[in-house]
Amino acid sequence: MIMYSLDPGGIESFVVNLIEHLNLSKMQVDVCIFNKRQEEKAFYEDRVLAAGVRVIKLWEGKNHYIGYFSRRKWLRKYLKQNRYDIVHIHGGFADDALDCLAAHGCGAERIILHSHMAGLKLSRQTWVQLALHYAMRALHVANLFATDYFACSKEAAAWMFGARCVDRTRLIPNGIVAEDFLYSESDRQAYRRLLQLEDFFVIGNVGRLSGEKNQIFLVEILCRILQDKNNCCLLILGEGEEKKNIEERAVALGVADRVKIVDNRYDVRRCYQAMDVFVMPSLVEGFGIACIEAQISGLKCIVSDRLPETTNITGTVSYLSLEQQADGWAEEILRVCGSKRLALSAEILKDADIRIEHSAHLVEEYYYAGSME
Repeated sequence: MIMYSLDPGGIESFVVNLIEHLNLSKMQVDVCIFNKRQEEKAFYEDRVLAAGVRVIKLWEGKNHYIGYFSRRKWLRKYLKQNRYDIVHIHGGFADDALDCLAAHGCGAERIILHSHMAGLKLSRQTWVQLALHYAMRALHVANLFATDYFACSKEAAAWMFGARCVDRTRLIPNGIVAEDFLYSESDRQAYRRLLQLEDFFVIGNVGRLSGEKNQIFLVEILCRILQDKNNCCLLILGEGEEKKNIEERAVALGVADRVKIVDNRYDVRRCYQAMDVFVMPSLVEGFGIACIEAQISGLKCIVSDRLPETTNITGTVSYLSLEQQADGWAEEILRVCGSKRLALSAEILKDADIRIEHSAHLVEEYYYAGSME
């Protein structure tokens, strides 16, 4: 398996869970990541090693743009020296097909390109990546070198491979270990004390702090809610390049004392318990696994209509347009304020599509089934 890193993130969390549920008595799995700091241990490294999987760290280089090309050179060299039957590439952009090019001719019978994203916000920092993405997709580079297409949703398939390729893409749901997210009153009280949230109505969000996740909009929503409900606060779990912008926006709106951003040292599974409502105003989402986790935790979820409707496993998720602005979102949050936590049925927990065991089974089937062609 090839992926950019083993640091906190949605792709990384899914892949680690997947590895832990594969039948490793039938296969040898190695994980190859690219690293600027090879001596540092990655966030998920211990879990991967404990599963009996090797972690291969290839040098990317300190310069991002040079590293973009040099890491493929190192990848090709490694794959030529260490022959694999299957190369499974986890990514989010059409230019990840360059990893397929690196793997091509290195002895692999199967080269799988797996899409985990459904878009990227245009900015001064992302325009180069977006240009490369659309160029590679238009040139159908993936079709030249990948034997199989995987995606977490139809939206992610269309983003990576183009709308015409959705039908030839195998959908692998982003399953979770459902039981880990079940509501616990003792965890709720413990984490509300730990995070100093005991007296607040807590709006929660989990995800990388990035433009696509749109957490800065949550600050505007909070500001509006505080006009009607003064014991409200915002809890965001995640790390990323947008943290400074979110904090500066909170200061500008005078709500910095009501915004708490915590990193991945905290147990995300238990932090859901500290929340009262889950809000996810993403601009784009490949799937939105955090919405599933929040529902399993019994939370009412208010999310953008950019999330696939397949995320609504309880039938209680509210999908809002971002065109409604902060007032509309605040109104919906206030509407569910005071609602009882969801009591999940046994049928929902048994739903195959949300379980990592099902995802692992689908991946194993394809590992052994041969090409989709």
